[in-house]
Amino acid sequence: MSVTHREVFKASWHPLLPFRLLAMFLRIGERSAKCYSDDYAKLVTEYVEAFKKLERLRKNRESKLGELQQQFSAAEDSQEQLLRVLWSNCQPAKRQKTSSMPRHWQLFLDTAREEMEACSFAEMQDGESCMKLAAYVWATLLSELQPMYSSPAPWYAWRRAFTALRQKRCGDGEACGDRLMKQQQELETLRAENADLKRQRGIPAPEDARSGIPDGSAGSVSSILSQDSWFSVHPSRTNGEPGCFMLDAIFKTRRYGMDFFMMGKDLLAGSEVVAADDRTMLRVAKAPEVRNGSHVVDLCAGDALLQVTPDHRIVTCDPAQNCKDLRRAGSLQPGDIVVLSGEPVALTSVETRSEQCKVLRIVFQPDLPVATYSLAPSMWSQGHPRSCTRRGGMRRGGMRRRGQPGTGGAALAATDSRSIPGTAPGEYSE
Repeated sequence: MSVTHREVFKASWHPLLPFRLLAMFLRIGERSAKCYSDDYAKLVTEYVEAFKKLERLRKNRESKLGELQQQFSAAEDSQEQLLRVLWSNCQPAKRQKTSSMPRHWQLFLDTAREEMEACSFAEMQDGESCMKLAAYVWATLLSELQPMYSSPAPWYAWRRAFTALRQKRCGDGEACGDRLMKQQQELETLRAENADLKRQRGIPAPEDARSGIPDGSAGSVSSILSQDSWFSVHPSRTNGEPGCFMLDAIFKTRRYGMDFFMMGKDLLAGSEVVAADDRTMLRVAKAPEVRNGSHVVDLCAGDALLQVTPDHRIVTCDPAQNCKDLRRAGSLQPGDIVVLSGEPVALTSVETRSEQCKVLRIVFQPDLPVATYSLAPSMWSQGHPRSCTRRGGMRRGGMRRRGQPGTGGAALAATDSRSIPGTAPGEYSE
């Protein structure tokens, strides 16, 4: 049985294979870059050593030249002194014979001059050789560095890849900015929808329902809550599964000290809602899940209505013992005391019905009771009609044209009937 290359590739394929190959190429690029960097450091070290050697040779040459000049000047001084002594001690007859320098002194001076010239020539040769060595090292260094920046060396190719990744990251940042702008637009849309919901429920303006309950304003806040009743429910787990809300369940959120409302279907992972104590902020742990429900429980208390699944936890209380408890919505009975707008209220009716519906599974952190609102029924109405601008002189002209013969009375009557509702053709009444 022959195995094709495609089958071998499929058998050896792994989801992390591209990342492993990229890591392998990165290691190769790092090793090549390290080799180039080591060669570069070695060349630089050789150049520095050659330059130091050249400086030492230059200093030695200057010091030797100085010593030779001192010796030569000392020899000249001694020669002058000897000449003076000879001229002073010799007879006049012998002066003509000794007009020139003695031979042994001349030999000494010539030897010293030759030695000085030989030393200076050797120093010059050493200096030239050092300069040639330095120039060779510098040329070698340039020849090694030039291909690294001109030719597509491995490390230079990876550098280009890193530059492309950095540009991609910048593009991702711009895309993130676009997403933020889009989220801001969605937030504005949600604020408008919340304003509509507040108008439908008759909730006062946002500045009248600030976060928290300040001192001295308990009366105003209690009046607001009486108009906007809400149930205290606890979305804790029951038998490993959290209770479910209806799709049209409404939660209160708070941004920059301003309260507004949001439906449960519009919540996202990370969204924050106000807890039942009207102070603590609860965060949505993960994106709400839409599930199929088969039973719905309708809880009525006062003027509030709440629809949940039977396994949902409801906060109940006992005024006599002044304690609170959690009970399943399916086990509640009329007369049980629940928390409505922060106050104990008896349930007026509890109805469990079989209905196929969509419910939301929401998990909050921390796991505390949350205030849940329901959308009140709405009544249709219409705004004030727009006032029409009256133009003077139009009625007189119409009456004058209507009284003249041959002006097309039937057409004018039809036109008048269309322009002035509630009047017969040819007649006008205010």
